[in-house]
Amino acid sequence: MNIHLPLSIALCLSVFTSSLVAETLPYTFNAGDAAKASEVNANFQFFLDEARQRSAGDGNATHTVNCDENSAALKNAVEAGYPRIQVIGAECVGGFAPSSVLTISSADSSMVTIRVPATEQIRFFGGPVTFFDVNVISEKTNGNSPIKSQGANFYWIRGKLDASESDFVGYESFGGGYTYLQGVEVACNGANYAIAQNSGVLYLTDVTIVDGAGQGCRDRALRVRANGSLYFNGDVNIDVIQHSYELVYVQGGSLFNVNGVNNVIRGIGDAIRLDHGSQMLVYGTLRVKGDIQIVNNSMAQWFPQSDSYDGVIFENNSADLGIVKVTKNSTLNVYSQLIENINLDVLLSSVVELNNVTLDIPTINARRGSFVLLQNVYEPSGESVKTPDSSSAIFSGGFL
Repeated sequence: MNIHLPLSIALCLSVFTSSLVAETLPYTFNAGDAAKASEVNANFQFFLDEARQRSAGDGNATHTVNCDENSAALKNAVEAGYPRIQVIGAECVGGFAPSSVLTISSADSSMVTIRVPATEQIRFFGGPVTFFDVNVISEKTNGNSPIKSQGANFYWIRGKLDASESDFVGYESFGGGYTYLQGVEVACNGANYAIAQNSGVLYLTDVTIVDGAGQGCRDRALRVRANGSLYFNGDVNIDVIQHSYELVYVQGGSLFNVNGVNNVIRGIGDAIRLDHGSQMLVYGTLRVKGDIQIVNNSMAQWFPQSDSYDGVIFENNSADLGIVKVTKNSTLNVYSQLIENINLDVLLSSVVELNNVTLDIPTINARRGSFVLLQNVYEPSGESVKTPDSSSAIFSGGFL
């Protein structure tokens, strides 16, 4: 399967390439190129392999600290410029700001815990930075993020983040950097956002975002904007009951790409919002509880990559149906899957195309210059869905 590579990804991949001086990426792309999902994923695997290689490094260059003996030992070692640090001890205390390559890992099989005081912060300016088996606990009270990346490439393999009530964002990235999270759990414990990526790429696999102490996120769980890219690559679980807006917010010409299985977004009300020229591509399986908004010149395409993937599955029940709203010059294309447990609302010069779809939903409305295109669309019984007229009780508006 080929995908049209957006400009944002091509630019981000070129940034990553410059940091990998010893190796070359398996695949390189230019803006507008077609790229297979497998090729894009091979590049991401390359980044992970690079992170692991840096962690191993030269054993003679690895510096070991003991936070049981001195809680500031990790902070001091980072400020001293050690590129690879192994940690002994139950808890390290202190923020830090490395300006070059840094890898932090455990000296044994235990987790490394870093407590960030209220007046401090972990900040990345250079990079790449790698965390292996690291938990971060925030005590922030000044509205700043406990972890903030400014143009760095950040790899976090296994760990937990407490996004506390006083944090604006649990983890925040600016400046086109690359963020790779694998096996990480984020507790949204009253922060405005659990994770925010501003340009650059946020790549998630085996990542969970949950309510912390029942407080949830005051605004959203994930926000990606400014031509950024968000990748789900399997086993991404966002299950946040308390949130004010949509759980996943993708805006400003950004991309949301879903691959693999066991990807879940569950919330109350809006689950996903694509806004201001953003794009959503679903090649794997994404389970959704809640509503999806595709607005302001945005586009979504949902098609399983193979028989092993199911596209978008809605978990709403018959008493509380979700809504997929496509409005303001936006587009939704759905291919080869079952669509049920939603109402579909198409407004303001927008278009929805359903192709080779089994359709089991109460209503479809297309109004104010909008259209729904039906091609090979069937009811669960196998009967073909006929192109309706505006007098139908189920369908209303423009249909082709």
